[in-house]
Amino acid sequence: MRLAYLLTGDVHLGGLHRARPGSMALVVKAGSRIRSVAGLKGRKIGVPHLRGLPALSAVAMLKRGGLDPDDVVLVESPYHHGVKAALLAEPYLTAGLREGRVPVLPPAGFEGLPTAGWMAADDWIKDNPRTLRAFQRALAKAHRLIAADPGQVVRVLPSYARVTSSDLDGVELGSYSADLDVPGLQRLADLARRHSVLREPLDVRDFVIK
Repeated sequence: MRLAYLLTGDVHLGGLHRARPGSMALVVKAGSRIRSVAGLKGRKIGVPHLRGLPALSAVAMLKRGGLDPDDVVLVESPYHHGVKAALLAEPYLTAGLREGRVPVLPPAGFEGLPTAGWMAADDWIKDNPRTLRAFQRALAKAHRLIAADPGQVVRVLPSYARVTSSDLDGVELGSYSADLDVPGLQRLADLARRHSVLREPLDVRDFVIK
C-alpha cells in the first residue's frame, strides 16, 4: 500500500473510496410539491456535514439547477428532520428512494472522485508503527476481498449502517482503492473554488507528495 505525506510531515494520508455515478442525489419527501431545484428557493436543505464534500455537492447541484446557494439555507441535519430537501448518499439514497423520496437533481462531475480517506498524525505513527502496519494490512485485505466479491460490501452494511438488507437492492456503491488519488483531489479543489467553497485556488501538489 502506498502512503502519501503532507509536506509538513505532520499527517499521513491514504485513499479509501471513490464515487460512482448516481451515488448521491438531492431528494425531497414523498408527497412534496417540490419537483425542481427552483422550488427549493428559501428552503432548508439538510446535508450530513456543512464542511467538505457534502456541502460542495449540494452547492454544485443547486448551481447546476440554476439556483444561487445563497437563496437556500444549508443545515447540518444527519437524519434530515425539519428540512424540505436533503442530500443523500448511498446506501441511504437507495433506502430513501424505496421509502418514496423523490430525486430533484442528481449531482454531476463527482464520478470517480475520492469521497473518503484516512489520515494519521506523524507523532502517532512514530509511537505506534506496529498498529499502523496492522491497519494497513487489514485495509489491504479488505480491498482484496472487495475486489474478489463486491457484494460483501452490501452484505456487511446493515451491521453498522441504519439500513436493512431489503433496502439495498440496486444500491450504487463506489469503488474502493487504497491509493491516494492526487488528480482526483485536485478536481475536488477546483470544484470547491469554482463553487466558492474555497476562497482561493488550491494546488494540492503543494501539500501532498506521493
